[in-house]
Amino acid sequence: ILPLDEIVAPRIFKNDNWNFFIIKFIKKNIKNKNNFFFDIGANVGLITKQLQNLNLNINSYFCFEPEVNNFKILKKNLKNKNTFFYNYGLASKNKKTKLFVNNLNKSDNSIYLNNYKETKDRLNKIDLKDSNTVLNKIIKENNINHIIYKSDTQGMDEEIFLNLNDSIIEKIYLLILEISNFDFITKNLDKLLNKLKKFKSISTEKETNISIDHLKILIVKKEEFNLLVKK
Repeated sequence: ILPLDEIVAPRIFKNDNWNFFIIKFIKKNIKNKNNFFFDIGANVGLITKQLQNLNLNINSYFCFEPEVNNFKILKKNLKNKNTFFYNYGLASKNKKTKLFVNNLNKSDNSIYLNNYKETKDRLNKIDLKDSNTVLNKIIKENNINHIIYKSDTQGMDEEIFLNLNDSIIEKIYLLILEISNFDFITKNLDKLLNKLKKFKSISTEKETNISIDHLKILIVKKEEFNLLVKK
């Protein structure tokens, strides 16, 4: 089930997939018998649905989506009994905020209102919760060791990821992280690089096995890209 918009629905009708580079990356590099997939910014389940269709060795799926209409569709799209749903977003601390809902592009909802000119009539109140606290709780309750982590939240991804403590990072062996909040990431670049040192390979959707120095160049360019990182 897809919401009608001018970007997501037409692209899926045309290509029969969505951001398939993520699926190919996971399919190629998944390596454990019991994996756990964290879908941060799950939208209507586009990535998780594609993974479930492949019947990979993924034990459970944890999907976070704060926008209420997307969340309703998400639950209808993913009827797998091992899928768990959370109708809130993640951040570095608990807070309430407003989300801009982009009806022309349903993958472009964001709390960063300065990116949009007309926002008054399309703001939804949402809850954000401390990512470290939430993930720690889920990990302990489910005895999780091997995490595949995908985050696409239109500007919050860096904050959510950098808030995670080292014990969680140790359990993440495949990481898909959208880089788009360049003001935040520039101020916290050293922290990001230190966390990425725990992984052995860094790529983007366009380039394979890039160096830390090249990653810095991409950040300086301030053009949105996705990190594909593995241990």
